[in-house]
Amino acid sequence: MTRLNGQYLKDQKAVQTLLPWRERLEQAQAAYPGLIRLSAEAHHYRWMLEEFRVSLFAQHMKTRLPVSNKRLEQQWLLVQTWIDQHPR
Repeated sequence: MTRLNGQYLKDQKAVQTLLPWRERLEQAQAAYPGLIRLSAEAHHYRWMLEEFRVSLFAQHMKTRLPVSNKRLEQQWLLVQTWIDQHPR
């Protein structure tokens, strides 16, 4: 068995931090096929998730844009507004 590098608990915490944000997008995509392609807000949210993942798992790489739980929440509100304004 390969030994873990001691980051297991930290990585598990990071996964738990990221998961609800990712699940929001997955659920919205399931309800609104093509969401990321159609909505600039959703597309930006998806990239924010990628940047957030980098900030959680590879801080040394830095991110192109500042991202946090608060910023993700603000962007998600824009996505939700877009969905509400463009019902299927």
